[in-house]
Amino acid sequence: MTIIKIEPLESGQHPIQSQSGRKTCWLDGWMEVPSNLESAVWGTAGFCDLEVKDGALKSVTPREIPKIPDPPHQYTDLELVHQEITKLELSAIEQGQAQTDLELMILGGADNV
Repeated sequence: MTIIKIEPLESGQHPIQSQSGRKTCWLDGWMEVPSNLESAVWGTAGFCDLEVKDGALKSVTPREIPKIPDPPHQYTDLELVHQEITKLELSAIEQGQAQTDLELMILGGADNV
């Protein structure tokens, strides 16, 4: 038996559950999905409008299933090592530039080089 929550979540989705071995829905706020509507309900992933008459589900109207954003990129250990190497290389360049600036200052500027 398939059951569906009558009130949708904030996302607009009606949670759906499969209840094996049960003959009736006893959960508060949920209702049984008639067998002729089960595939339609599962096909909507719960993103649907419910038509309820006399306490029974009569029809479902599919709604657009929102696109789930991709999770943020998780850096691999190799990528993290490459980032650290790049930081060290940039630091070495900065130190080299500071040393060059100091040498030019000691020599009296770029005019004396």
